[in-house]
Amino acid sequence: MQLLIPESLKNNAGGQKKVKLTANDIEEFKKELKEKENALYARIYDEKGNQRKFVNIYLNNNNIKYMENCKIEEDDVLTLITAVAGG
Repeated sequence: MQLLIPESLKNNAGGQKKVKLTANDIEEFKKELKEKENALYARIYDEKGNQRKFVNIYLNNNNIKYMENCKIEEDDVLTLITAVAGG
């Protein structure tokens, strides 16, 4: 599985735009991300492990907030989308 990281978060992933992970579901994804990319994990999830409101995570084209028991396949893509504010 590949995680695509937006420009606004790549500094939290050592400048990487993509990270290869092996998780089979969202809970495994959270654990693996915390182990491998802790700074990025902290920007996506709060101290209780809840997804922060300004970040959306898409599994292929589906927002995981609206999916139950998300299974992740090897060729799937997770994409982080951050909220943008401006005036």
